[in-house]
Amino acid sequence: MQPVRRLVPNFIIEKYKNNKLNGEEEGAAIFVDLVGFSKMVDALSAHGQPGAETLAGLMRQVFEPLVNAVYEQGGFVIGYAGDAFNAFFPADQAPGQVAQRCLAALVKMQEQMQIQPQFATPFGVFPIAAKAGMGYGSVRWQMFKSQKGKHLTYWMRGEALNRAVLAEQYSAAGEILLEKNAFEKTKDVVDTEVTGNAFRLKSLTAVLPEPKHISEPIPDIKLMNSFFPQEISQQPVIGEFRQVINLFIDIPVNISDEELMTPFMQTVYALQEEFGGFFLRPELGDKGFNLLLFWGAPIARERDIERALEFVMALAKRTKLTLRAGITYRRAYAGFMGAPLREDYTAYGWGITFAARLMTYANIGEFWVDEEIARRVEHKFDTTYLGKHPIKGFAEKQRIYQVHGKKTDAQAIYQGEFIGREAELKALHEFIAPLKKRLFAGLILINGEAGIGKSRLIHAFKTSASVQATALNWIELQSDELIRTAFNPFKNWIKKRFEVSENSPDTENWDRFIKILDGIAENAPEPELASELKRTASVLAALADLSHPNSLYETLDAKARYENTFIALKTLFCIESLQHPTIILLEDTHWVDEDSAAFIEYLIRTIQAETEKKYPLAIIASQRPQKNTPFTQEKAVQTIHVGELTSQNLHSLAKEILEKPITEELSRALHTRAQGNPFFAEQILRHLHDEKLLIDNKDGTYTTSEEALRSIPLDVNAILIARLDRLTQKVRETVQTASVLGREFLVNILNEMLLAQLEKLPNYVRQAEQAKIWAHLSEIEYIFSHALLRDAAYSMQLAVRQQNLHALAFSAIKEVHKNNLKPYYSELAYHAEKGLLNEEALHYLLLAGDIAKDAYLNREAVDYFSRALALLPAEKQHTKFDLLTKRVECLYNLGDAIKQEQDLQEMEVVANQLGDYSLLARTYIRYAHRGSVLGDYQKAIAYTAKAKELAQSAHADKVLMDAYIILPDSLSHTGKITAACQQAEEGLAYARKTKNIWGEAYMHMALETV
Repeated sequence: MQPVRRLVPNFIIEKYKNNKLNGEEEGAAIFVDLVGFSKMVDALSAHGQPGAETLAGLMRQVFEPLVNAVYEQGGFVIGYAGDAFNAFFPADQAPGQVAQRCLAALVKMQEQMQIQPQFATPFGVFPIAAKAGMGYGSVRWQMFKSQKGKHLTYWMRGEALNRAVLAEQYSAAGEILLEKNAFEKTKDVVDTEVTGNAFRLKSLTAVLPEPKHISEPIPDIKLMNSFFPQEISQQPVIGEFRQVINLFIDIPVNISDEELMTPFMQTVYALQEEFGGFFLRPELGDKGFNLLLFWGAPIARERDIERALEFVMALAKRTKLTLRAGITYRRAYAGFMGAPLREDYTAYGWGITFAARLMTYANIGEFWVDEEIARRVEHKFDTTYLGKHPIKGFAEKQRIYQVHGKKTDAQAIYQGEFIGREAELKALHEFIAPLKKRLFAGLILINGEAGIGKSRLIHAFKTSASVQATALNWIELQSDELIRTAFNPFKNWIKKRFEVSENSPDTENWDRFIKILDGIAENAPEPELASELKRTASVLAALADLSHPNSLYETLDAKARYENTFIALKTLFCIESLQHPTIILLEDTHWVDEDSAAFIEYLIRTIQAETEKKYPLAIIASQRPQKNTPFTQEKAVQTIHVGELTSQNLHSLAKEILEKPITEELSRALHTRAQGNPFFAEQILRHLHDEKLLIDNKDGTYTTSEEALRSIPLDVNAILIARLDRLTQKVRETVQTASVLGREFLVNILNEMLLAQLEKLPNYVRQAEQAKIWAHLSEIEYIFSHALLRDAAYSMQLAVRQQNLHALAFSAIKEVHKNNLKPYYSELAYHAEKGLLNEEALHYLLLAGDIAKDAYLNREAVDYFSRALALLPAEKQHTKFDLLTKRVECLYNLGDAIKQEQDLQEMEVVANQLGDYSLLARTYIRYAHRGSVLGDYQKAIAYTAKAKELAQSAHADKVLMDAYIILPDSLSHTGKITAACQQAEEGLAYARKTKNIWGEAYMHMALETV
């Protein structure tokens, strides 16, 4: 069972168990504030998600020894407030010594801060110090329970805490200040000086109490869940990333009067039950009396932004208090802060700090919001733009808005023109018209934002009556956003086309492959294509990770393998098109690997050049409008820009999803909320269905209540997270684990990653499928229903959890495919990198790079070698040289002279650092070869001379032979015929001496040429 987190002091738990909901206790109190925290928050917040996670981890590192010091002396932490916390030491725990124990804890804290005065992060080194105040006196506790019993919280306040806060205000970094009562209790053991109304500790005059063994009881699950929902008290992960609405409310201090507190909190609870939101407890500290509430964490619900605004407005109205507030909507780390002995659930990120600053900048009675909030509510709430304001921590002024209240009449959220799908469908039909004439149609590009409906458009086109009547052959290729290996979309299709199964032996797969290929060849209308298909059969088989001894593929060199892959694929597609008009559908080309893109361009170019042959083939490519996409409008016959759907289109979509039409009223609301995005609309409809908010009318339509209409969300990410939050904890963990494997994943890999849950895992997978999180492609293969849903599940996890899951995926793939790892080198390298398994990542990057280089997949090889170089330990200079050499060769094959020059310069530096003449000779001969290819024969001669001299002294035979090969040609091009002949004769003699048959033949040719 998952352990329960310590979110409430045991002191409060015991009082609650005994039904003592309020009371008074004498004792010592401390208030500790971290100096340097705000500066650190400002710096780390500028780095977004990594900065927030770094901050969260750093704060746990800082707080843990401080909190331990409290509990070692018999105290407990009341709660945290960002960069500060307060603690209490009840007098009944150590009569007569409680003040000294409290002081001992503070001294231990300051000693700890001196041991580690600064903390290193990837974003800089930050000095952190503590200043502390100590008070003594009475403290009252009070618990607040909602009328319906759904919410319970507490606060502690009183003279001991107030005095500790006041004393801290006189302190500086590294100091401990005692107020008068605390000083009186400890004056026999301290040497102090008066500062304001407090006493600064200078030194100790006696030994303070020794720390005690910490023996905190195991939290009672039932009691802890009275204060916190189970999804928090037993949350297994320390935190995750979410879209969070942060609401900071400043409350007039007079509400702290105890007789007013209970009715005030009852109002807060009533509003919380109506509008949602999460908060720990009311905070009364050095910054006044505040409430901090979150929406979107720990659970995301729909319409969270509107709920937050409605909450604060209703609070001001019902309590008749003049409040001020700051509200922001940002991505944040949501999780636990503090130490294992005492944690709080909160959120870290710039949004929280920004909300606090907006609250302090706002005038009494004003609610200030950031631009993200204002943009999302402008159609439902009256807002005023206050201009750009300088905000501490931001380099530029920020746009600030004030929210006044809800509009009486809701305005239409969508503004702008609609573009219907009929035009896009018509364009697709016109595009494939040449197929009916048995002609090549070319490539059409479908361009649109994520979720806008590119795939839905293609599906509608594919299933249309006219296309169905044409009996087209569809070749569907899916790009992978994670593993972009060469020809990856084609590899997956080849395996399916030729029924290659991972569960079958290679011999069976090979026999089945050849049988299907022979059948295709026999039915080929053109004999020369059939002959070419059979000739290149082993090249196609290699794409399916199948090999056969003495086949063509095994005899070819890397370049020839690469070129024949193009030929084999083209031959297969041409035959397919001659048998049936064929459409190649390449989806998500913003993720496609460069070699697949290069093949598509080759296919188009070569077919268009064959004017005598006609192939009824069309290529449809879909992609997002991102930078550096492989296909542009210039390379396409036509580009279809997919925009927002019309209300009528969304009405049809609703009928398809719900299997029943919706009313016009609901259709209009759906259109308004979805802003024309079909994926967003689909998520809204599923939300209404899952939450049982749809009403079945007698006329056979669905409608919904006015309340449900208000619950339709604005932000698609909020919808995605809300859908994931509706899953049980174990199912959601399963989904998050699977997200590490990409949009498509194999369930046997997931099984291996979650061995501890193996018995229940099929049920979890089935529940996720029923919730439309993913769908099965085969018995063991699944695909997330949308890339955005997979992205949401992946990105909400902390980097450390992602790292651990990638490490698990690495181990799982190794175990599942232990008998044949070669096809999975790339995946193993990827997961090892992400799992920070650097040694393993380097190993598989080298293996994958060598395979790609040998297959003439130069772009892919460069990527592997570059990633390997980034991981290579500094001391492995020889390995670095070898990697650079391999990368130079690939860059040469790609014709990238600039990067080749950069690597050669680095090779020269490494060779000189090692003092290795043979390596330096190899570098100079590569320089010479490059000069010869570029026509810079003077440079080629100069570098060859250097290489030759070094090779002779280092006995580097291969380099010396290369020098003799380069020199005759370079010398002859500069008019030095005699010298060229002399070098060719020397080279011939050297080849004979070293018995280099190939070199001898080459030198004979050089002599004849010269």
